[in-house]
Amino acid sequence: ETSRKTAVTLTEAGYLERRRSPYQSVLVRSTEALERIFARGLRRVRTALAEDGVDAEGGPGAAADRERAGEGGGPGRSPADPARGRGRRPA
Repeated sequence: ETSRKTAVTLTEAGYLERRRSPYQSVLVRSTEALERIFARGLRRVRTALAEDGVDAEGGPGAAADRERAGEGGGPGRSPADPARGRGRRPA
């Protein structure tokens, strides 16, 4: 019942189309308006992250945060890398 009410409300708002089939079921189809709004929001978030120096995959800013937290460094280095002065963890 909750899903039906949500679908009815979204139809009234213009985000969905509902049609009754000849088999007494209701077919629901997106008008793609919500998808466009969601995509626009994602673009804004990605732009804001890029302005802060972080790419969508957790780029340079995320690596710097991990380094400050002592969770790993550059290429080929792990938190247990002896070159970082921490030795290996016991097995």
